[in-house]
Amino acid sequence: TYMISDEYLVYRFTRGTWPETIDYLANRDVHPPLWFSFFWLWRRIAGESDFAGRMQAILFSMMTLSVVYQLGKRWLGASRYGLFALILLAVGALFFRYSLEIRPYALALLLTSLSMLFFQRWLTRQTWRAAIPYAMTIAVMLYVHYFLLIFILTQVIYFLFQRPSRQLLKQGTGVALLAFLLWLPWFPSFITQFAHIRAVELASGDARG
Repeated sequence: TYMISDEYLVYRFTRGTWPETIDYLANRDVHPPLWFSFFWLWRRIAGESDFAGRMQAILFSMMTLSVVYQLGKRWLGASRYGLFALILLAVGALFFRYSLEIRPYALALLLTSLSMLFFQRWLTRQTWRAAIPYAMTIAVMLYVHYFLLIFILTQVIYFLFQRPSRQLLKQGTGVALLAFLLWLPWFPSFITQFAHIRAVELASGDARG
């Protein structure tokens, strides 16, 4: 396969030093830094070819399948549900596409699957010890792609529809605070990026639809 324009931009963003990559993302782009930092290191270890670039997405996707198996097994109580979920995801066209793309999406799929696994574990055990790893997944997701906030809000809606106890509500507040504290170092850069993309959209008018 040949690289699309967005994949080419990944190589462009990560061609300099790591501090230069972070500075570019923070001040002249709209992406969080975690996946691009990972890819900055990956290309220096695995090589510069598009084959090497796609291998990281494939590895993340294989791990995602194993996590989805565990998620289906634990949430529904039998291994056959985990196997069904794994097969259903593996044959999906979007999953196949993103499992090859040199972009953050394969990592996003892995992180959302892990987040659901820790989310289910926390709702089952209802302890602070189970809540902390879930909070960490929220912060990490926001370091990978901002649109994952939609996924997080979906979890919040599900949580509220379960009519949580006072204990769970207290833990949920703690989860939100811990996740924000972990994301706080990047928050000023997010504000800069938000102002940047707003200026670009205002300047472009309705040209982008």
